Amino acid sequence: MRNQTESTMALSASGLSAVHSTTTNAPRIASRVLALFSPIHSTTTGAVPVTSFQRGSAPRFYCPKAGMLLLSALCIIVLACSMTFAFGITPAHAETTFVPGDEFVNRFSVVNDENLVGTIHVSVEGELADLVVLEQNDMTLGSGMVSVPYVIKFPNNVPPGGEYVVKLFAEPKVGSQGSVAGATVRLAHKVTIKVPYHGKAISVDADVNDAGTRLDLLASVRNVGAEDIKVLSATFNLYDANNESSLVLTTKTQSRSLLVGEKGLFNLSFDASKLLPGTYVLRAVIDYDGSSDEATHAYTRGVPMLDLVSIPAFVVADELSPFNVVVRNAWNEEMKGVFADVDVVGSGGIVRSFRTESLDIGARQQAVFSPFFDARGLPVSKVGVVVRLHPDKGRMQEYNASIDIVTKTDYETINATLAPAPVAVVEPIAPMVVLVLTLILLIYTIIWYLRGRPPKVAGAGGEAGRVNFI
Repeated sequence: MRNQTESTMALSASGLSAVHSTTTNAPRIASRVLALFSPIHSTTTGAVPVTSFQRGSAPRFYCPKAGMLLLSALCIIVLACSMTFAFGITPAHAETTFVPGDEFVNRFSVVNDENLVGTIHVSVEGELADLVVLEQNDMTLGSGMVSVPYVIKFPNNVPPGGEYVVKLFAEPKVGSQGSVAGATVRLAHKVTIKVPYHGKAISVDADVNDAGTRLDLLASVRNVGAEDIKVLSATFNLYDANNESSLVLTTKTQSRSLLVGEKGLFNLSFDASKLLPGTYVLRAVIDYDGSSDEATHAYTRGVPMLDLVSIPAFVVADELSPFNVVVRNAWNEEMKGVFADVDVVGSGGIVRSFRTESLDIGARQQAVFSPFFDARGLPVSKVGVVVRLHPDKGRMQEYNASIDIVTKTDYETINATLAPAPVAVVEPIAPMVVLVLTLILLIYTIIWYLRGRPPKVAGAGGEAGRVNFI
């Protein structure tokens, strides 16, 4: 049996894919493997082999099946490595600049270090793959290198300010000499096409840095055009994500300049201690030398929350009483199917449990759940109440409170004490009476004015001719 070759492939920093080979002695390895599983000293007593070993040495157990399995696996690995189609590609990368109507003529080489004979197939992928022209897709490898020429024909118009990547792949065809069916060796030659801007142009990225009570609004701007920018400024607009007409904040930065290729950062910090939880959108508008561009960033502050506003403080013993639970949606999106679980806890544990109906609660709105509290059979006492609010988004929130179970007489007394004072209702004056009085006053004023005597109106301190406006 001849020496077998194990091949490995790596891309060098220069883009050359090289093949490195190391040799192993398969027969020597096989003999060592068999030796590991063979007996050291054996004597035969009847038909049963007995293994002996010297004092201080570890016994070796005879296991012929395991040895054969290991030897078979080793042979398969060595054989597969020797049959691998060993080749590389150079260079691995090329770069060009887009010119309308022009062509990019280039080539790459397939390196065949093992001098194997086979067929390779070249394919193209990428957004501009249709612009690549190959002389042929299949070619035969001999010794040394095979050159693969290609041409990229640029169209007359491509959106400016971008980068396009085209990849040309070289891989052995299944069934060709030196290849293994099922094995995938695919080498890529990448071409980057840069489309420049003309005149003045920028690229913009927006971001938000949440520092708790402080919010940093960020706009990163790069001059990607062919000319310097003399006047550059940023306007930050922070909107409610669910209501863009609701402007939370708007502010404009000072102006600055930006050279070609230079990158600048606008950073605005403001006090966010009163900014409510919710989803927001930051729109950064960049004005530069009479033109503008913008970027947006979605920002989420906090998590969806439901607030327990109030529950009744008293219920009547031995009665089925209404138990209104007032809940507020603290999030800026509608929550659907919200409900509450209520546990009533006495001295011995939970004495009552009930669930409210499900309601949809609008953004920043309140809703009233109207379950009934069954206090029949419960003594007059103070009990604990655990209310669990279940939103359709976010996590369940739990609130703890205590209420009093009182007699009906005490309940009525408490309600009478806490009831608001009656409000006197003043009937509005008839419109006809108001009209008549207004006309009389107007006629009186005109008469005195025509006679040259200004009206005397009593003011503060009883002085005539002075009007005090309160």
